[in-house]
Amino acid sequence: DGLRDVLGTQGRDALLFNFSHSELRRMLCGKEEIQWREDDALLGFLVPMGDYTATSPSIQMLVEALKNMNMRERAQFLNFVTAQPRVPLSGLPQVKVYPPLLERISGLVLRAESPSERALFSVGDIVTLTPNYAEFDDATGGPLRPGETGMVSNVDGRIRVSGWWYSPGALQHLRGDASEGEDDDAPDEVALLPADWFRPGDWVRTAKARARIESWDAVTMTLKFHASTDVSVLRSFKSGQSIELVPPEATAEEEGGTEHAPVSLRRPPLRIARVVEQPQAVQMRPYLRPKATTCAKTLYLPTDYDSASHMLEVFKGAFSDAKLGGMNEN
Repeated sequence: DGLRDVLGTQGRDALLFNFSHSELRRMLCGKEEIQWREDDALLGFLVPMGDYTATSPSIQMLVEALKNMNMRERAQFLNFVTAQPRVPLSGLPQVKVYPPLLERISGLVLRAESPSERALFSVGDIVTLTPNYAEFDDATGGPLRPGETGMVSNVDGRIRVSGWWYSPGALQHLRGDASEGEDDDAPDEVALLPADWFRPGDWVRTAKARARIESWDAVTMTLKFHASTDVSVLRSFKSGQSIELVPPEATAEEEGGTEHAPVSLRRPPLRIARVVEQPQAVQMRPYLRPKATTCAKTLYLPTDYDSASHMLEVFKGAFSDAKLGGMNEN
């Protein structure tokens, strides 16, 4: 009825009758025949995103799987991604293909800090001016005066302290004099083997976050966080940050316990090599998944397919689960 109102059905204005049924169906529903641009490495419509590129194995498998789809499966693929089983007259819409969502940090891979890194600055470090600080840019105009200390709030090539950006050469870490305040009764230091660096239930911290450990693997240098750790806390752990064990006495005071560490247990300075990210539940299996709705024109494509044929079989299962019938072949 809407088309009749717009195009007319009587007299010289009856434009509706100037088109055949097949022409109307093509204009309104799109092209039935779905052809990829097989001369193009990405078939003319795939757009790798994130860490994916045209040469990524998963992208190449996707291209091969799409080439091997019959017409019905191609229609199901388009329906799954765009909610339309046909190609619009304007052509194939771009489909952005992302690696799987990696949102929850489940642990950290650590590494020993190199001697050169100990001179680097991290957020939360306590610093003071170097003796020759005046030689570096406009350090003399900053708020720090010789002998005063400040905390690093940002690191981006230069170091931000007390609202002022300093050249790294103008700052140094605050270091105490080992000869001053030395306690003869202080407990002896014991060098720990890597297997004993952390234990289940220990707390670790960076300048911005702290969390409880569930397990520690000294061989892979990987610690796993307790499952109850808040996601917002976990996201504060970043590669390159310095990390240390929260002293047992500090934890005991916060939890209402008593100090029970008669000796000082020595570990080498450690940094975060990388965070261990756990995919969302829907991404744990090799599965095609749109971002939010089937209209999103976005795919999150996992990396653990064995081959293009394996990917195609998984896609068929996804189409069946979504009850996508594709085009009517009758």
